[in-house]
Formats: sequence, structure tokens, C-alpha cells
Amino acid sequence: MFRPLTTAALATTLALSAAALAAPPTITWDEPQTYQIHTAVELALPLALLAERNKEVAIRSFELDLQTTCSPVRRAGKKATVVACNIDHIHIDAEAVFSSASDWLVDVCTETERALVDKVVEIIQLDTGHIRTIDLQSGSPRNARESTIDYFLDLVMERAYSGFDFQVASGTQRKSRAVQPPLPGAMGSIKMVHTFHEDGTLVTQAEGLLSDAEGTIHFDTTMHARSTFDGDTGALLTREFTTSATSTGKTNQFGAAGPYRQTLEMRLVDSDAVAADVSD
Repeated sequence: MFRPLTTAALATTLALSAAALAAPPTITWDEPQTYQIHTAVELALPLALLAERNKEVAIRSFELDLQTTCSPVRRAGKKATVVACNIDHIHIDAEAVFSSASDWLVDVCTETERALVDKVVEIIQLDTGHIRTIDLQSGSPRNARESTIDYFLDLVMERAYSGFDFQVASGTQRKSRAVQPPLPGAMGSIKMVHTFHEDGTLVTQAEGLLSDAEGTIHFDTTMHARSTFDGDTGALLTREFTTSATSTGKTNQFGAAGPYRQTLEMRLVDSDAVAADVSD
């Protein structure tokens, strides 16, 4: 079960940011880094959450708390790094479309947690901060039902690790999972403007018009974010963002597409603080 850091551990993390960066950092993965991530997602269309033994629940939103330790594996060419992120702890909550499914929902969420803990998510991150891929290492599905289950697990992990997909210098970014809705093949045009401030923070504002792969749901999207970095190493210390979108078009058996929203908060956890917290 996921346990939040103690007050002392959080204080240790915040103390790392005392020295402000004089210039935007370059992303480096010289050693393992542990992050705690909380994200809440309100879906534009309800999603069927499946588990083994034919359990199925339609959900309208979900939240997750995640602790992940990310370690560099190898360089991917001259400008990117392959990073393996172990899922140390995870806890998932969701809201069912129908209240009668609440009992099953608890079982399905618990089973999903068990399927994800200690799994590895491989990301390829450019030195500029952009994410090339996010890939849950889950093996090959044996049947159509396992493929559907894997789709939801991939969606959850995309939302959890979308906080890494940010350019770290001032300028404009045209694509990021932090702005895209959690739909396969989402496409469209966005403009993310990053501004690096003298106090070492990176402030991001974004807007865009996106759609699903079929072009039947359209998302008028905005996002704002704030990031801080370690003054000595340039490592990402904290990031928080809110993405909001009004959507039009497409219906399914649960109704018409509604608004989409994701909030995410992540913070770097000092390794000594993690060890002390786990031993308590």
C-alpha cells in the first residue's frame, strides 16, 4: 500500500531546492532518482476497467498515488537516454459510472495495483526534456481480454509519467503527453510556452485544439504548470500541472463526451529520506 512521505522526509526534499539555477538545466540521468507522483484524471468518456475473472466496471474518473525509482539504462543515440522506472508503490481509486458497481470497483482497483507494482516503465527522454516513448513492460497479451486490460494499464501509466514530458528551457513545445487526452492516436495542434525565471522555476502555459484518432471528439485544451530544479545538479525537483479541456462530439453507451481534466503533482524524493520513511 502506498504511504505518503512523513513531514521530515518532505522537508528534506524541499531543502534541495534552496540554491536556484542560474540557467535552464540539461536533463541528465547519472544515477537513480525516486519520485512520488499524484494524479487525478476526469475522463471525457467513461472507460471500461477490466480485471481477471470477467470483472468489468465503467469508470468516469480515477486517481493514483505512485512512488517510482527511475534508473538510467543506456544512451539512445547522442540526444536521449533510456530510463527504467520501477513502480515501487501504487494506489488507485476510481469513480464508477453506476453506484451499483462500487463493490466490484474496489476489487478491480486492487487487482490493477497488484498487476502494476514492481513492474517497469521504460521511458526514452531527450536531453531537452521531451519524452519520446513511455512503455509499460508487461509482456504479450494472450487474448483479447488481456489486450483490453493492458490498454487501461498503458493509459494509467501514460497519465502518471506524463509529468516528465516537458521541455526544460524557455521556448515553445508543440507536443506533450501532459496536454494530450488519454485516447489512442490523439492528434492536433498545441502550443506550450515555457518561461525560465531567475529564481530557477520554469512556468508553462499551453493551449491547443486536439482530437481523437477518428476526429470525432474535439478538445479545446489549456494547461498551466510550474517546475523547480536542483540548483547543483539540475535534476527535476517538483512539477505540478493542470490540463483542462472542453470536448464536443462522439457518444458511447454512457452518453456524450464531457470535459477532460488532469491534475498532477510530482516531487523528487531524497534517497535517504525514502529509506528512513520505509523503515518507520
